[in-house]
Amino acid sequence: MEVCLRSERALVIVNGSLTEEFSLWRGEGPIISHLCYADDVAFLGEWAESNLKNLNSILRFLSMVTGFKVNLKNSYLYGVGVRNKRVENMAELIRFNAGSFPFTFLGLPIVTNMKCIAHWQVIVDIFNSKLTS
Repeated sequence: MEVCLRSERALVIVNGSLTEEFSLWRGEGPIISHLCYADDVAFLGEWAESNLKNLNSILRFLSMVTGFKVNLKNSYLYGVGVRNKRVENMAELIRFNAGSFPFTFLGLPIVTNMKCIAHWQVIVDIFNSKLTS
């Protein structure tokens, strides 16, 4: 799925075909990026309630179009530089679990400050072990 939102209307590409255009919440559209691997998806974007509502709409629309369901038990919301209570409130709004750092995504550790070299050592070790085996 490719999504690039910059207005109040959006399209989704599903299996190479464009869906019908659909409306988003009023105001500026979110800019949401994503990482996909098999059935794991991470959406990245600016922390805003409107972005979460739009993401929720996109996921509902994707479900209607494809029949795929989002497993809410395995869905987490994380906020960088956002207070835990705010993350909990927003997660409840979209029926996700509130997540906290550090966590793993696709087996790799994710921390709030990936600029720190020490946080990359685990990833370097993983790659080194794969290369030597």
